[in-house]
Amino acid sequence: MARDWAAATSITDQHVQTYHHTHTDATDNLSIGEQRALKRLQQNERIIIKPADKGSMIVIMDRTQYIQECNRQLNNSKHYIKLTHTLQYDTQLLQRRILQRICEEGYINKRQLAFLGGPDQPRPRYFYILPKIHKDPESWPVPHTIPAGRPIVSDCDSESYQVAKFIDCYLNPLSQRHDSYVKDTYDFIAKVRGREVSKDTLIFTMDVSSLYTNIDIDLGMRAVEGAFRRFPDAARPDEAILELLHINLTRNDFLFNGEFYLQTHGTAMGKTFAPSYANLYMAEWEQTALRKCQFRPTLYLRFLDDIFGIFEHGEEHFREFVQTLNTHHQSIKVTSTVSRESVEFLDTVVFVTGSESESGGRRLATKVHFKSTDTHALLHRRSYHPRHTFKGIVKSQIIRFWRICTFEEDVDKATGILFRALRSRGYPRRLLRHIKATVRRSFLSRAHEGDRQDTQHRKTGTIARTLTIGDNRSQQHTHGARARQDNTLVNNTLTSIAQGLGGDDRSRQHTQGARVIQDSTLINNTLTSTAQGLGGGGRSRQCTQGARAIQDSTLVNNTLTLIAQGLAGEERSRLHTQGARAIQDSTVVNNTLTSKGQVLGGDNRSQGHTHGAWATQDNTVDDMTLIPFVQTYSKALGSFNSIVRSNFTRLGQRVPEFQACRLIGAYRKNRNVRDFLVRASLEKKEKPLEFFVHANFIYNTVSGRGRPITQKIEVHTTNVVYAIQCKCCGATYIGETRHSIDIRVRQHLYHIHKRINKARAYTHFHTHTLEHLTVMGLQSDISWDTKTRKQVEWKWIKDLNTINPWGLNERSEAHP
Repeated sequence: MARDWAAATSITDQHVQTYHHTHTDATDNLSIGEQRALKRLQQNERIIIKPADKGSMIVIMDRTQYIQECNRQLNNSKHYIKLTHTLQYDTQLLQRRILQRICEEGYINKRQLAFLGGPDQPRPRYFYILPKIHKDPESWPVPHTIPAGRPIVSDCDSESYQVAKFIDCYLNPLSQRHDSYVKDTYDFIAKVRGREVSKDTLIFTMDVSSLYTNIDIDLGMRAVEGAFRRFPDAARPDEAILELLHINLTRNDFLFNGEFYLQTHGTAMGKTFAPSYANLYMAEWEQTALRKCQFRPTLYLRFLDDIFGIFEHGEEHFREFVQTLNTHHQSIKVTSTVSRESVEFLDTVVFVTGSESESGGRRLATKVHFKSTDTHALLHRRSYHPRHTFKGIVKSQIIRFWRICTFEEDVDKATGILFRALRSRGYPRRLLRHIKATVRRSFLSRAHEGDRQDTQHRKTGTIARTLTIGDNRSQQHTHGARARQDNTLVNNTLTSIAQGLGGDDRSRQHTQGARVIQDSTLINNTLTSTAQGLGGGGRSRQCTQGARAIQDSTLVNNTLTLIAQGLAGEERSRLHTQGARAIQDSTVVNNTLTSKGQVLGGDNRSQGHTHGAWATQDNTVDDMTLIPFVQTYSKALGSFNSIVRSNFTRLGQRVPEFQACRLIGAYRKNRNVRDFLVRASLEKKEKPLEFFVHANFIYNTVSGRGRPITQKIEVHTTNVVYAIQCKCCGATYIGETRHSIDIRVRQHLYHIHKRINKARAYTHFHTHTLEHLTVMGLQSDISWDTKTRKQVEWKWIKDLNTINPWGLNERSEAHP
């Protein structure tokens, strides 16, 4: 078996190494003038560029005004207090003790313990806001000048980032187990469409004001404890989860404009568990609040902080109902909208059709709702993406319209609005018409006659067809592939998380309750298009509903050796992560590997649907298990993928375990304009490239030892062992990182500036300035796992003798 495997993969390994080290796109797809303009925007310190809170717009704010609004929120002493230093290192010790305890109790294994413990040098959390320009300008903090902002704390790579995911894998299944739960738009439509109402029936929506920051921590903890009691699970470490949750809620410190703050009330948008935690709190809140109401809604549904209902008791009693809710808890307030004809909820308009005199009576119907601030800034046709992506985006949107709209004429209206926007973004009219006709034929041909209601006249007198095709499929749609896990063994879930999220998982913190607007116009757009996008017309939604480009979460360019090891259980593959999904047209590739390397069958494909991904296509995948081979997109990768697939096919002929598998190419996006211009941090940072040098030999002048460097390593090389040297005295530090040298050096510079870490590698440059700091790459291999990388690091430490006092490495870093 071993000989067969080595022979079958050796050619692939060689090609992977060659492409990784030598292949780049030949030319930049920005003109020289566009590159200069982009650089000027990056260097402009007088402005802050942020995506709008809603509507796909870009907001350019004066830096002073942006800081003013942030300070206005942070000066609220009920929610925030200032700190003199970070709490991250003490917090990490508290978490690791708890994790060590549950490891000893058998809830997690040692590998999961290491993963959940977080990085030894955690990234600070950063506070930022998304401007709410969709609100009435008269209601802005400074009317018509400075809009209010939605507060978000970026938690990526902090000491609690992985622990927050651990907490969420237990809270999320419980957060769905309440009567008012709405999974998504299609679940909502299935529950309201066709419901009969009288002429006196009120339909209403409510919005909870600033839910996340107004959740009382004690009451929130009590709600979670109550859920644990109602749904006991012997495989769940209840006490430890509650301790970790309390730590995350009470020690959520962050950095803004060079100062540390601590959030003392509520939870931050940005924590992975925040939506589930808020859902559990609201389930407890509404259960006790509704008991107080003498007159209650006939139907009451809730999606996080958005509430929909049907009220049969008249307007006066409805006002009493709202008043009762607003007095139930001092920090939770709702604003309501009520009508007898139509209301807007999520991305739908719910309206009454028909009349009591007609045979069908008055019934609820739905259609697509576009917010007034929605610019329909879908992916530009000139963006650097696979060709099928553009067709898939349009197709998914039209499928979404058909599933939401009760009447075909509403589908046509929504499609017309979309097409007018797409025409200005480079999509040819012929392509749009072809996709529209194809989707229409598919829906009408697949709908059984029994699933349709008779056609009926609308107010316009036109004939409309009532479509119910989406109703029975809505349960398949999830946000972020969230499926009900009522009786799931969460330890298996945790194992899957550890597999999928163990890589370079840089989540953008897009949670169900905090929708950070997706990526702006891609780099290959002309700067003219970019400028239009910054004004509101040129953003590109990479993660479009139903056609998600591969995210930045995991760098999966390992050789097939790692894939096979993952299948064998020796080294779990990180090919498939939460939010890193290979989607081609409407085909959803969401198969993954189980914790023990067994292949999941076709029955597990239903959880991969996102907005617009059609639930019941017969041609999605065949019976073979799909293994995505993820790479950053390049037009030159076609031939490389062919080589990999060819070798994988030959591998299946020799290794029986692979005969039921099929390898497919999947792409993550390249950097776009947003990646260059939008940052969570306000701090001006030194560029690691300024400190980086190429070297053929490294010499430790203190110990008198040296060693040649045989690889050419760049500042963006990942999975690398590197050296930091002081030009003044020659002191040397050897380190390793799975990230790039660029990212790791930024972390070093942060700790040197903040003086919060007493390790010699940092304190040395308090006396010898940053002008004396140099960085160089020593050795890199994309196939290294953490253990191998640390072994290579130790060999360099030993060869150069950089342990204190002959270098800057601590004795605690010595190899066991």
